[in-house]
Amino acid sequence: MKKKSLGVILTLIIIAILFKVITSGGEKTIEEAINISSVKSARIIHEEKNSKGSIVFTYISEGDGLHVSAVKKGIGGYKEAYSASHGDIKVTLEKLGLLCGYLPKIKGTELPIYYGVVGDEVEAVKVVEKKRNIEKEAKIIDADGERIWLIYMEGFRGSQFDIVTLSREGKEIKRVTDDISPLYVEQKASKGYQ
Repeated sequence: MKKKSLGVILTLIIIAILFKVITSGGEKTIEEAINISSVKSARIIHEEKNSKGSIVFTYISEGDGLHVSAVKKGIGGYKEAYSASHGDIKVTLEKLGLLCGYLPKIKGTELPIYYGVVGDEVEAVKVVEKKRNIEKEAKIIDADGERIWLIYMEGFRGSQFDIVTLSREGKEIKRVTDDISPLYVEQKASKGYQ
């Protein structure tokens, strides 16, 4: 009888510890998870939901910045898995005609993705894998005054890509060659932020 009671007590303790570990560390809101509440000039302009969480785009008017976060939602709440920031996006658009960034493959997310910002003259954005000459069109999102483009990198390989913007007439406006090495699209997923 004592062994049975001890077994039940140990089982309950283990369950309580596991529950605490699983439910700790998350935040109640996405804003708390990406910690934008401390930045007065920051506002979420788009949340791209996917099967494993969200890709959250935040505009920061002070510094004309874009913050991009991959956010996971679990039992304990929201957690930022990975993020990147870009400043002076309007200057970059004026000089280059295109802002682009890459988030690598992170465990528990829909990453990797290419993303960026384009001007009003751009009708389409294509990503071309240089290794096999495979191309796919990105999604363009009108997001509170900014035009974000986003593409999930499923099916791509390697680290060298062309990002091509096209006009309404289908003419090429800009072609940027990008190399994400030492990263590569098909690499094993890393853990991200803990």
